[in-house]
Amino acid sequence: MKLFYLLVLLSFLIFSCGNAKTSSNNKLFEGAITYSLEYTPYSALLSSDTLKELLGSELKVDFKKGNYRKQYFSPGGTLLQERYLDLKEKKSYYRSLDSDTIYWFNITKTNNECTFNLLKDTVLFNYQARAVKTETTVLMKNFGKDSIKLWGLYYYSKKHKVNPQWYKDYNEDGFNEVIKYGKGISLLEVSEGVFWEKKVILKTVTPGNIEYNQIKIPINNKSILKEL
Repeated sequence: MKLFYLLVLLSFLIFSCGNAKTSSNNKLFEGAITYSLEYTPYSALLSSDTLKELLGSELKVDFKKGNYRKQYFSPGGTLLQERYLDLKEKKSYYRSLDSDTIYWFNITKTNNECTFNLLKDTVLFNYQARAVKTETTVLMKNFGKDSIKLWGLYYYSKKHKVNPQWYKDYNEDGFNEVIKYGKGISLLEVSEGVFWEKKVILKTVTPGNIEYNQIKIPINNKSILKEL
């Protein structure tokens, strides 16, 4: 089971090549976004339903000036895990709700190489969208391989805008370069993982004011911080 959760963390880190925010004209998005999560395992030993129970079937995002809180919920509505991005600290945090350990990594560093190709613009969920295909070379020495290449496909809303400058220091997986083209919230992500394919599909976008305390990682005297 330890190995499984290590793979889960790896899957979150590999595809940083893909999220942002929303609004109209030149206004930059602030508010809440919800996504549904779908998984296609490569092995019969795993099922989509099992992954949804362990990793989440719904993602809720609170977003403000590039910073965010992501909450992953089970099909029954249980909060399973959270991710936070703090651009001022240049850190991304991850925590499981059944543990006091908070994992974090420095977004200015990267061990993976990410390249991308721009695809034809399209329409998704009635929104004009830009499309980017990525290829990430991931180091896999802990799993008996030097590296593997994994692809990702991302569709960004033209209507729901983000400021790419917010992410100028977000070097992990080349996200700072990808978002220069994407310039908006993610409408759809399809990403190849080590053991399953994952889809993140837009459900709702709700513009509105988000307080900073909503997107600040809760750290107390029981918290154990570990760098990834």
